[in-house]
Amino acid sequence: MIDAKLRFVCEACNYKFQRQKTWRERICPFCGKHGTVHEERSVADLLDDPELGTCVPL
Repeated sequence: MIDAKLRFVCEACNYKFQRQKTWRERICPFCGKHGTVHEERSVADLLDDPELGTCVPL
């Protein structure tokens, strides 16, 4: 079975990169900070987020 790649982003330096889905270290390869790397959110995730509210007036 091939391990799928996911897109990640570092909150500290905004560096975006791809890693295998099973990647566990969560250390930014650019700035080296721990705990600031998260999966990048898709457009659909952002649109479904109730905390963002409506961005375009209807």
